[in-house]
Amino acid sequence: MCLVISILSFVIAYNFYDASNLTPTIISFSIGLFFLLLMLRNIKNERDKRKN
Repeated sequence: MCLVISILSFVIAYNFYDASNLTPTIISFSIGLFFLLLMLRNIKNERDKRKN
């Protein structure tokens, strides 16, 4: 789910990139990056749980 949200946010950021106002691009890119980092953190936690 995090991957889907981050990909959609990156697509929205890419669509707004050509606009003169880059605020939607920065917001969408930040949301996408946040969910991507959240997904990576969850993967790391699951791997640590399986090791123990």
